[in-house]
Amino acid sequence: MKTQSHRDLVVWQRAMELIEEIYRLTERFPSDEKFGLVSQMRRAAVSIPSNIAEGFRRLHRPEYRQFLSIARGSGAELETQLEISRRLFTTLDYSKAENLVDEVMRMLYVMIERLHAPRSTLHAPPGFAALLIILIIMSVAVAIGVGFTTFGLSDLQVGFVQSQSAEAFAAADSCMNESLIRLRRDWYYAGGTLALGGSSCTITVSGTSPTTRLVSASSTVGAASRAIRASVTLISSGVVSSTLWEEY
Repeated sequence: MKTQSHRDLVVWQRAMELIEEIYRLTERFPSDEKFGLVSQMRRAAVSIPSNIAEGFRRLHRPEYRQFLSIARGSGAELETQLEISRRLFTTLDYSKAENLVDEVMRMLYVMIERLHAPRSTLHAPPGFAALLIILIIMSVAVAIGVGFTTFGLSDLQVGFVQSQSAEAFAAADSCMNESLIRLRRDWYYAGGTLALGGSSCTITVSGTSPTTRLVSASSTVGAASRAIRASVTLISSGVVSSTLWEEY
C-alpha cells in the first residue's frame, strides 16, 4: 500500500508511542526536575515525530533527509537524557522507553540511508521519450510566460532557509542540554564552542551567585541563527534545575 501520510509511517507511529511513554515516565520524576530533565526529555521526544512529519511533507529528498537527521539528533538527546535519569533516579523502570527509542533510531537510520541512495532508473515505453520532450518544452514556455521560474526559485529558497533554521534550533537545543550536563559535573563551567556534526554552537555561562547561572546557547547555520537561554539553579552537588527555558 502506498504511503499517503506521515501517519502511515511505522517510525512515526513508534515515535508517538515513545512520547506517551516519556510523559508517563517523567510524571514520576522529582518535582524540582519540572523545568530540568522533565522539560528537556519531553521536548526531545516531541521533536522526533514532529520532524518526521515535516520532512515527509517536503517536496525534495535532501530536505526530507535533513529533517529525518534532526529527528535522529533529538533521539540521541533523549538516549543521553534517559541514561542520566537512570543514574539519578534508580527506582524507575526505563526499559520500555529505551526499547522504543532504540527501535525509532534504527528505523530512522535505515530511512536516511535509503534517501542517500540514487533513484532507480525507469525504462520508458516506445514513444514516451518524444512525448516527454514535447511536454517539457511546453512547460518551459508557459513558465517563462507567467514568471513561474522566479516564483519557484523563491519558494525553494524559503524552504532551504526554513531547513537551516530548524537545524540551527536543534543545534542550540542540543548545546543547552550539554551545558546542563557539564554544569552538573562542574558548577564553574564557563561555556565555549562545541562541534555538532556539520554545525556548531556557542555556550555562554554568566553569573557569580553561588547557586544561580544564566546560560545561553546559540547556533548559526547558513543564513539562519537561533538562540536559547535558561536560568540554572544549583540544588545540591551534581543536581541542577533549570527555569526560564526560552528562545530569544
